[in-house]
Amino acid sequence: MKPRTKSVLILLAVGLVWGAEYPTIRWAVGTMDSIAFTAVKFLLSAAALLPLALRQAGPLPQNFRGKAPGRFFWCWAGLVTGVVLALETVFLYEGMVSTNAGKAAFIANMEVIVVLLIAISIGRVPGHPIWLGLALGVAGMWLLSDPENGGAGWFNFGDALVLASAVFGGLHVVLTGRYANRVALYRFVTVQLAVTGFICLTVTVARGTLPDAAAFWLTLPCAMFGIFSLSGAVVAQTAAQRHMRAVEVALLLLLEAVFAAIIGAIFLNEGMTFVMCLGAAMMMAGAAVAQIHEGRKGERNAVPPHAMGEAEAAGTP
Repeated sequence: MKPRTKSVLILLAVGLVWGAEYPTIRWAVGTMDSIAFTAVKFLLSAAALLPLALRQAGPLPQNFRGKAPGRFFWCWAGLVTGVVLALETVFLYEGMVSTNAGKAAFIANMEVIVVLLIAISIGRVPGHPIWLGLALGVAGMWLLSDPENGGAGWFNFGDALVLASAVFGGLHVVLTGRYANRVALYRFVTVQLAVTGFICLTVTVARGTLPDAAAFWLTLPCAMFGIFSLSGAVVAQTAAQRHMRAVEVALLLLLEAVFAAIIGAIFLNEGMTFVMCLGAAMMMAGAAVAQIHEGRKGERNAVPPHAMGEAEAAGTP
């Protein structure tokens, strides 16, 4: 199987895993503070990956070609992406307090537009099929957010916080693409998860929302499930981004919302209207259009895997 095809399948699996986690998160955050739960999940995930990180032979990926970065570049890269991921998480949860779920889902997935704008700013203007895929994805996301039942409305402060989360989410995708080919995978992801967890824990302590022992032990099984879904998914996403451009990755990750909606309808009795189903179909069509085009272009003009991260994010912080 070609590396790019494998990467597409991996990212689809990542979206499915994160969508499948939706019911457990919904239950857990009803028991304890959402950012506190996130802190527990990220710190436990970092601890689970630590043995693999310590056993990794060196700071660089296997078969690395090109100019080697500094010896502790993986640590710096993990720190930067961890801070960005933490800001994305905190802004999202804080914003969702003041807005409805449908509108928040739509705004949060605007990270694909952020990735596109960053790509354009560094001179990597996508082709027409990518634009078509983006248009289908954004329009489909709007329909999936259920505008007939409160998905639409005036832009408020909560929406602004969710939009800030989308900006950091897009930046996280781009930075991951930049660093993925220049860092040892497990070391990079472990530092990233630990930094995100520590920042979320700091926010929890500052707000005085630390859970009591009963709430902690009650939600621990959900956090344990989150260890495998979070650490596995972040490792898989980072590995996949060694062979794909950030815009393609963002389009595929949009499908997380589709999987979450379907799983919510099946397990939480959250019905999907015809409009929502149409939106989900449009999002899947958008992702398919973009991937078919990029796959054919890749066969004609392959980009060496070791160059993908640097080429994608050249000029970014």
